[in-house]
This record gives sequence, C-alpha cells and structure tokens, in this order.
Amino acid sequence: MTIVFEFSLLEGFPHLEKVNPYEENGKKFHVLCLDNIDCFRFENGFAYLLIPDDNSDFANYSKKFINDKETKKCFSIPANCLKLKLDLFKKASVAGSGLVVKDTSQVKEIRELSTKKLTFKVVKSIKSGLDRETLVPNYTDVKAGEPYAYILEIEPLNLGIEGILPITRITFFLSINQDPITGERSLMNFREKHEKLVSEAAGKELTLEVKKWMLSKQNEYYNTLEFREDNDFNRIEERKIDNYPNNNNLDLSQIQSNFRQTITKLLTDNNLETSDLSTEFHNWETDLNKLDDKEKIKEFQWELEKEIKTFKSNKGKKKEVKNENKNLSLPVKLLIGGGVVVVLGLVGVFWYLKKTAKES
Repeated sequence: MTIVFEFSLLEGFPHLEKVNPYEENGKKFHVLCLDNIDCFRFENGFAYLLIPDDNSDFANYSKKFINDKETKKCFSIPANCLKLKLDLFKKASVAGSGLVVKDTSQVKEIRELSTKKLTFKVVKSIKSGLDRETLVPNYTDVKAGEPYAYILEIEPLNLGIEGILPITRITFFLSINQDPITGERSLMNFREKHEKLVSEAAGKELTLEVKKWMLSKQNEYYNTLEFREDNDFNRIEERKIDNYPNNNNLDLSQIQSNFRQTITKLLTDNNLETSDLSTEFHNWETDLNKLDDKEKIKEFQWELEKEIKTFKSNKGKKKEVKNENKNLSLPVKLLIGGGVVVVLGLVGVFWYLKKTAKES
C-alpha cells in the first residue's frame, strides 16, 4: 500500500526570497517550506518542497503563496511522487533538504491533515540514559552525552519517497523531571502506557499513528523517525490479528473476494462511502488487486477495518456533541423569546406613560 503523504505550508517564512527562484538543469522550481510545527521537518534543518513551474494548478497556487496572495491550505500526494534533494541549502538561516514533486497532477487539496498508520516489526528495544540514578531535567544528560530515549530498531520500513532509505530506527525522546528528595522521575511527554509497551516491544509488531514527521540521519542517511512530544503521534499499540480467518487453504482470488465482501458490508452497515475514509484508502480496491501476498492482504484488511471502526467512533462522538447542542437550543430559544417579550413590554409601558403625560 502506497503511503499518501499529507502536508501544509509554513506561513510567514521570512527567507523565501533567498531560496526563490530555484533552477537546476535548466528547470525552474518554486520553493516553499513545509510546516515544521504541524507537518514535516528534517533534523537540524527545514524541509522544503520543490514544485516544478509547469503551469499546473498547484504550481500556480505555489507561486501566489510565495507572493502572499494565497492562504494556507492542506494537500496530499502519494509518497512515491516525491524525491529527496539532500542538503538543498547550506546557509545557516535557510539550511535544509528538499522534497521534489515529481508529478504536480498527483497533488490533491484536502480539508485537514490526518494521521498516517505505520506497521512495523521491532527487532530490538533500547533504553538510552534511563538507568542512571541521577537524571538531569532535560532531553539529554549533557555530561554523559546520552539522550533520554527509547530507541526501537525495526525491520526496514519503506516510506516510498525516492532517495530516502527504509526506516530502521524509531526514537521516542523523553523529557525528564526527577524529584530531588525521593528520586522519583516523571516522563513529561511520554505516557506510562507507552513506556511499558515500547520497552517490551522486541519481537512484536506495532502500529503507530503519525501526526508529525521528523526524519534524522544515521550514518549520513535519513533512516530514523523521531518523536519528541506526545502530540507528534496519536497512538502506538501492538498489532494483533489472531482473530482473522486462516486463508492458507484459499487461493489469492478467493482471499481478495472475501476481502471485498467484508469491507463492502462494513461500509454499508456503517452508512459510509469510500470517500469518507482517509485519502490513502480511497483506492482500496485498486490497491487490493495489486497485492499478491496473502499476509500483505491480511495486513491491509486489518488496517482498513481499523480505519472504518475509527471513523465510526469519531462520527459517534460528533453526533453526541450535535445532540447536546440541540438539547441546549430549546432553553436558548426560550431565553431569547422571553427577552423579546420583556423588551416589547417595556416599549408598551414607555408609550403609555408618554401618552398619559401629553393628555395631562
């Protein structure tokens, strides 16, 4: 399944004039900065988006955005339509790498950014700096030169972006506070339930919902995904598919047929359309036809069913809020109606007094 990368652009970036226009091999690009707070960044530098000046809708939008004639919007693009441009700019104020848009026709406007689910197998879980008796309240003990973190070494995970090697490490940095008297520590940005799961993750398959992407280098290559705050990701949990039927005795076409029937029924039962799901699942039937491995089909079905259940849960919460607002509307209407009656009454009294004064 191709990851659909979602992004927004950084507003008010003061150095756009320093990086625009950009030309390479006779080809002109518009250069914009990805939102490094809500979206994507590279370690120790900005993440730039290079858009070919091809007169496409997105290229024209980019040109207007550079000139402050367009507002910030959200977009999506398949990851395989991006290409890494390493160390695009090296001057300190604008240092960063870039992602080249290979096909602007694949860029689609979306309403808002959503999380992206990654599934991976953990090879090894490493504690960094967490076993010392005295901890310095920070991300890193400067004297020891060792960050406070849980590091997951994982089987290679391909994001699909050309030029970026498969991810082999996922790092959760911790902000530490320690009581000076009791010595008890607290993790300021990493819930206890996450700590237990991550520390015991070796040999397990996990799913991670990514909200903000931050890639860092190991041995000069971007192959590490980092998280520094709780709101950088939605959840992390163990992947369990033990309850799925055994497909070993079925041929590929039968498995795919069962998949279609199951998902179609789920969508129908929950009054959902495919377009209601995250963009990465909009072409789920096409993606299914491309899968030729039973385990990959099983994994895809698990992800899609989870997406439908998540959407149903969120829809239910929105309905509850709507009903609460509806229940509040009657008292509000009564209050407004009462106010109108009072105002009309005061106007009547004023008119009567005025008339009486004239007659007298």
